[in-house]
Amino acid sequence: MHASFQEDDIALYLLRRGIPFFTLQESSTLLPAYVDKRPSEQRPFRPNDHVFTVRDYKAYSDQCRAMLLQRRSRAALLRGGYLWRVAVSQVDFKFVLDGPTGLYSSQGEMFTVVLPDGRQYVDDALTESETFLLMGGYDCETGHGNQLVLKSWCPFPSTYERSGVDYGRWTNLNESLYGIAYTDTEVPNPILQRQPCPAKQWRNICRGSRDLRRGLARLEGASLLLIRQHRRL
Repeated sequence: MHASFQEDDIALYLLRRGIPFFTLQESSTLLPAYVDKRPSEQRPFRPNDHVFTVRDYKAYSDQCRAMLLQRRSRAALLRGGYLWRVAVSQVDFKFVLDGPTGLYSSQGEMFTVVLPDGRQYVDDALTESETFLLMGGYDCETGHGNQLVLKSWCPFPSTYERSGVDYGRWTNLNESLYGIAYTDTEVPNPILQRQPCPAKQWRNICRGSRDLRRGLARLEGASLLLIRQHRRL
């Protein structure tokens, strides 16, 4: 980054590359948030013999578009990874630059940091239900009693983050994995690219290189040490 970059320049640099970050603001400076209509808490369900079609993918895409109209959906861009990719064509970067949308009372809708002096800083966050829907999750029957398997169009943050394909920014590899599933439902006679992957398959896909995982862990440790040393200056 250029030495002349201001806060907004830095934020845009990170946003354009899908690098996760926060826009923390002291909670005492924020008003209670206007609460948008929340998505259903009910998780999509499919029977054992269900074969996913373009209709399923279109329903998922329409669901994402509706959810990303909410002001708090800026949190998807801030999270990076596949949440960023789903949101990047729908959510204006300006909403990220505007900062947190307000104070929320519901659990999971805010990320909170409390300093030793008691001051509280917050930012928008996505709930587990919202993340589940944006990643295109489904509870699917296995045919073995009441057993269910989790399938999704994209890997969940718990699988992707800190994995062997999480380079800290969006890469061509990430885009290729996303593109395998992406289906443009607006063109005539769209064709579904593939079925959603079970959670176990996503874990295998995201495992990546062991050397990369070790390298990223060392880099994170060195960065944390640098930050701590800087704070003592």
